Amino acid sequence: MTLRRLPRLIPTSVLVAVAVLVSGCAGAPLNKPQITEPCPETPNCVSSIDSDDTHGIEPFAFKGQDAEAAWKAMLLALNMEKRVSIIKDTGSYLYAESRTFLGFVDDVEFMAEPQANLLHVRSASRVGYWDLGVNGRRVDRIRDRYTEILKTQIQENK
Repeated sequence: MTLRRLPRLIPTSVLVAVAVLVSGCAGAPLNKPQITEPCPETPNCVSSIDSDDTHGIEPFAFKGQDAEAAWKAMLLALNMEKRVSIIKDTGSYLYAESRTFLGFVDDVEFMAEPQANLLHVRSASRVGYWDLGVNGRRVDRIRDRYTEILKTQIQENK
């Protein structure tokens, strides 16, 4: 091998390594709801059930709306996210998969708690240690959209 060929091999080998890593990023889908489970110790999960600083996030509130309207608003907000597939929706529990642009799959769950006027949320990476804040930002985007949709519904019902 000559030194002139080495620079061409480096980018190719990097691409091959990335392709191999990404191909194994999906992990296994949830076989049972995890939303009531605490997040793992790793900083790649947020949950409204958790209360610690690393993982805790506020649930979605729906004061002034019924649970069905709040659920529909959450669905609309979730469907505005790119690369999200809803796997299961019972009307009080939702499980979706969100794919990052690199092919990693995150599990997103919602659970209604109508007596408290809350929708609990959990978003967790399937693999890896740190998600660079992706799950928290995703939930924040969905919450912002959800809040706007609820405001619009309230104004339309006046």
